[in-house]
Amino acid sequence: SLLAANRAAVPPAPIDVRALMLEKSEEMKTLFYSLVGEDGRLDQAGLEAGLRSWTELDVFHAMPEQLIKLINPARMYSLSGQSSLSYEEFKTALQRENTVAKVVWVLHNKRQDLKVLFYTLAGKAGKLSMSKMMAGLRDCLKQQDWNISIEEASEVITRDLFSRSDRVALDHTPLSWPEFINPILALDATK
Repeated sequence: SLLAANRAAVPPAPIDVRALMLEKSEEMKTLFYSLVGEDGRLDQAGLEAGLRSWTELDVFHAMPEQLIKLINPARMYSLSGQSSLSYEEFKTALQRENTVAKVVWVLHNKRQDLKVLFYTLAGKAGKLSMSKMMAGLRDCLKQQDWNISIEEASEVITRDLFSRSDRVALDHTPLSWPEFINPILALDATK
């Protein structure tokens, strides 16, 4: 039907990075250290080159393809605020990437509920401040199980996320629905 054809495909469920990191810790460590410089740290260019080589070498037996696709080097280094990462910092950044993927996946699947929440809070104006939206989302997450915590949502949906989009949206600048949802959906690493 026409309606079914217009629906966006649901992205695959995010993997449990913490469990995978425990299961594949030695393989991941070996792959990481195969890319580092003499100082034991890995910069963004090295990680990007490593990801390309991992894909070409078919190392998916050591690191599943879904995990490699989850890694967004530019975002990892931007959020860490460092030009290079140690193995421990890399694992922390990878866990944050997992949180981003999980929150994006849930919000994509709950998009209609989120849109109803947005317009309920926005009223006739159709625009909403970041703080009011986050307060509404917190209340919603307390009342309904969306499989993400308030902390996870707050870690991903930040003022910084919206300030990096086309429109700088500080707390006092109300957001329309597209201005709110598009930067969140743009975080989807599987695209």
